[in-house]
Amino acid sequence: MTATATRLPLAAYATPRLAVVGALAATAVATAGAEDGVVLCPFRRCTGAYCPGCGATRATNRLVRGDLGDAWAHHPAVVLMAAQLAVVGAILLARRRDPRTLPRWFVVGWVSVNAAAMFVVWAIRLGSGAIPRGIF
Repeated sequence: MTATATRLPLAAYATPRLAVVGALAATAVATAGAEDGVVLCPFRRCTGAYCPGCGATRATNRLVRGDLGDAWAHHPAVVLMAAQLAVVGAILLARRRDPRTLPRWFVVGWVSVNAAAMFVVWAIRLGSGAIPRGIF
């Protein structure tokens, strides 16, 4: 017996995704004037150094507001992941497929590659002096 992918009506598939887009837009508007603010990262609070994810929130904020250059400056991996999400989302939307039907190997591989990319970007930025070293 072969498993077939679930095909959803476009409205059933697109409506929850539009809610996410609306939430991102609301976040961008609400934080438009905010800069760094309070440091919430426990790694940064303890060491003074940026962790592999530091800058991701600011990059996402700038990306949602349409400032690609500033987003790239805060965290290049976020821009690359957003592009990947856009491509995969467009493919799923065009095929009207439920994202839960993606093969497990694809999801695990995608997450693993992007986690590795976050660490590589962090190491490069740390080594080049683009981000603070803290106590290191």
